[in-house]
This record gives sequence, C-alpha cells and structure tokens, in this order.
Amino acid sequence: MNKTYTFSLSITLILISSVLFLGNQSVDASSNFPSYIENSNYPVKQRVVTIDGQGKKIDISDLSFSSEQIQVLKIINAPNTVIKNRVTSNMRIEVINSPGTQIINNSFSNLNFQAENSVIRVYNSSNSKISDNKIVNSKFSYNPSQTTLNVMLKGISLELSRNSSITKNTIQNLNLTQLSLSTSQAFVRNFVYGIDLLYSDHVEVNSNNISKLSVQGEVNRAVGIHSHQSNFTEFSNNSIHNFGVEKLFYSAYTSGMFIENQQNTTIRDNKFSDLFASGDSLSTGITLFKTTNIVIKDNLIDKLLASTLIAGVLLVDSTYGKISNNRFSNFLETKSKSNNVNISISAVNLQNSNFFIIQQNLATNIPTFSILDGKSANNIITNNVLDTQGVNNQVYPKINSQPLISYPAGDTTFRVVTWIIIDTDPATYKIFHNGTLIKDGWWSSGVPIILNVTDLPLGLHNFTLVASDSLNHFSVSTAIVRVYKNSNPRNFYQPPDLLKLLPKNVADKIRNFFSFNTLIALIQTLPITVALFFLFEYAKRSYKKRKSEKVNNSS
Repeated sequence: MNKTYTFSLSITLILISSVLFLGNQSVDASSNFPSYIENSNYPVKQRVVTIDGQGKKIDISDLSFSSEQIQVLKIINAPNTVIKNRVTSNMRIEVINSPGTQIINNSFSNLNFQAENSVIRVYNSSNSKISDNKIVNSKFSYNPSQTTLNVMLKGISLELSRNSSITKNTIQNLNLTQLSLSTSQAFVRNFVYGIDLLYSDHVEVNSNNISKLSVQGEVNRAVGIHSHQSNFTEFSNNSIHNFGVEKLFYSAYTSGMFIENQQNTTIRDNKFSDLFASGDSLSTGITLFKTTNIVIKDNLIDKLLASTLIAGVLLVDSTYGKISNNRFSNFLETKSKSNNVNISISAVNLQNSNFFIIQQNLATNIPTFSILDGKSANNIITNNVLDTQGVNNQVYPKINSQPLISYPAGDTTFRVVTWIIIDTDPATYKIFHNGTLIKDGWWSSGVPIILNVTDLPLGLHNFTLVASDSLNHFSVSTAIVRVYKNSNPRNFYQPPDLLKLLPKNVADKIRNFFSFNTLIALIQTLPITVALFFLFEYAKRSYKKRKSEKVNNSS
C-alpha cells in the first residue's frame, strides 16, 4: 500500500476519533463563564448571565462565582445539566431546552425583585428532576403603574417538560406586594404559586412542603400547587399549610391545590391546613376546573377560613372522577367588608359537574357535607359521614384498603380479610357483617386484625371495620366478599369402574345424571347420552310394572 495513502488515512481516523470524543464532553463552564450583562429586556434591569451548552452537559455544582453579582442564571441547550449543592442569595435559575436536567439540594433565599419571577424555572426540558431544594424568604414587589395586568410569583415552575419529578422541596415565605395603587390599576391580578405545572404530562409531585405564601394588594390569588393541562400527573404526600391572602374590597382566593383543563390525575395522601382569605373571599382545599377523570383520595383538609365560599373540594365544569376516604374538618367563616353576603360552607361543592363517585369521606365540624347546583347530575354520593360536633386538630387512624374477595360456593380454601391500622393513640375496634356486630376488641398500631371469611353462604358479604383511637377519632374500612354459585357442583355419586373406560367429559356427564345434581348438566349432555338414560329409565320402570302385575295375578 502506498505510504502517502496510509499516512493520510491514519490522520483522517485520528481526526474522526477526536471529534467523536470531544462531542461527548461537557462544557467547561468555569473557563467560559461570561461576565454579567445588564439585560434591559426584563421589566426591570437585572444582571443576567446566559450559558449556552450547545448540546453538551453543564455542571455548575462546583463552579465558583458570586451570586451577589448575578440575579438570573440562565442555562440553555444543555442536556443533562447538573445544578447541585449550591447556596445562593438573591439569584434565581432558568433552564431552557435542556432535557435530563437535575436541580438537587440547592438553597435559594432573599430574592427581592420588581418583576414577575420563578425562583426555579425549567422550560422544555423533559425527564428533569427538581429535588430537595429550599426556597425561602423571597419578596417580590412591583409598581402597578406598569402596563401588566397579571403579576405572578412562583417558587418552582415546570413548563413543557414531560416525565419529570418535583420532590421533597421546601418552599416558604414567598410574598408578593403591590407597592402602590392607582384607580386605573385597581384590578391588577396578583398570583403566588408554590409550584406551577404547565403543559407537562406524566409528572410526579411528591413530598413537598409549601407554607407561608402571601399576597398584599387587590384581586389576589395564593395557591400551593397549580397545574394546567398536565395530564397523567400524580400529587402525593405533599404538605400545604399556613398561608393566605389579604385584601380590602376585591376578590381574594386561597387554594391548597388548583387543577384546571386537565385529565387523568391522582391527588392522594396530601395534607392541607390553615388556609385563609380575608375580606370578600374564597378558600378551598382542592379546586378542579374543567377536568376529567380525577381521583382524590386519602387527603386531610383542615382549617379553611373565608367569608364567601369554603369548600374542601370544589368542582367546576368537571366530569368523571372519584372522591373517597378523605377527611374534612373545621371550616370557619371570617368577616367580610361587604354587606348581606351569604356564605357557602361544605366538604364538597359541585358546580356543573357530573359523573363523580363521592363515598366514605368524613366531614367534622362542618355544617353541610355536599352542595350541588342545578346543573350537576349523575353523581353518586354515598356512605359519607357528617359530624357537626367534631373535635379540632383531629388525626384519624389510617387503615389499609381491602380488595374484593370472590370465590365459588362450597370452596373451603382458607381465606381471611386482614386490616392494619396505623395511629399513635390506639384503642378499640368493631367489625360488622352486613350491619351486625360480629367481633370487637383492642387494636395495636401496625398489628394485623385478621377475620376468617372461609366457606360463607351465597351472596355479597359486607365486612366493615370501625377503628377508634383514645381521642375518640374513628376511621372506617370496608371489605366485600362475594360468594357465587358453583357451575360445577360437587358430585357425591360413586360411579362404577366402567366409567373410567369412557372419555372424561362423557364420564362426568353420566355421573351428573346419576347424582341428579343439576338440570343444567342434563341439558348440556350429549343427545345420545340423554336418549340412553331415558331408555334405561323406561326399561327399568317397564320391568317393575310387569313384575308387579305378575305378583298380583299369582295372588
């Protein structure tokens, strides 16, 4: 082979290898970190730094820079970016077009801007993870002489980012203040969201702690978690508490969770408490607006205060869903500046909402369990408990749910129903079978209560466990056992050994005939077998008749 050709080929291979190697490397942000820029595109001038990853990973976890000189750190086009273990003051983060981003264990505090902001904003970055961050003590103030009509403050904002997670974050002390008020700007709408999801499907929002959100101005909204068109999302084990809005004359609205224009969503095991709104106001634990197929279960909604409407769950223009095993307690009216305001207080309020199953919820110290307007129909509201003389600060025993048990009559396989109760103040339990007390006793937290449900008679059997704790709080759990008719009943006829020589299906049919067990077995038997059977019966009866006549003639 020509030496010149061999040398050229070697150089080409080296260059290709180098390009491939360098293409997989991350951006060295420390050597390319730009100086800050005065960006006048924002409503108020801010020191904005933008890092373009150009399709490569950026890791600023160990990058040394002063957040005092930077108010906005913007990262774009950098898949799998890592922002971890940072402690910043007066700085927020935007991540754009960077799928797989991880923002973990950072601290953000003391933000004080005069513009609409999210402390953490992730945009068009699917498969991202926002976890274990602290966002505290941030104040956003603005002058309504600006032309904007909506002003928003958000702790965490996730937009157009599918298959992501927001978990174990703490968001506290976010305050939006309207600096001055002019007549022309009286209806500027102020929003504070702890977490905001926009157009982000298949997202997990789990175990976040959101508290002390506040708005001071006119036409105010404070929402712990807001979600818009983010389908197939689950919200679980979040604690949303101690916040509200203050205003003088116009609309104020506080909600633990506000879900709108969304479908296929689960809201479970969350705690909402101490949500207040002063003046002419509304307060809700969970609000659904134009939703479809929503499951709300095992949530605690406690201490809501407002002057116009209070609802544990407010349904507006929504269809299909299930609301079960939730606890509502202590909804209280506050005074209004307006006159002749009739307040609406209920655990569940349905407005033009249909096809919901609302069952096995407990409402304590609330005047009305459910309110339905004239446009709500086809809802099933059953087995809910309304206790208007409840006790404040209730913590109810938690009982595991039970699946449906089903078996054929006569089947003696050993079967049990097992309940496990969790509570710090255990006391007594009672078990009812179709309304009749069959067992009672004392229970211990985490120790199973076992009930034998073997060989029950035909039908549906309702076994209901009522567990009480030492503070007189109680919870209810129901197990359904279905015993159905056996299509292949047991056969007590012992056939002759000759039947073993026949095919099994034919032998079984003959056994059923001789045992006279079922008419169905007779009908299902082959015609030739039926004919033989009746021929045999006819011959037997004819023989007995002739023998009887012979005996009579002899006598």
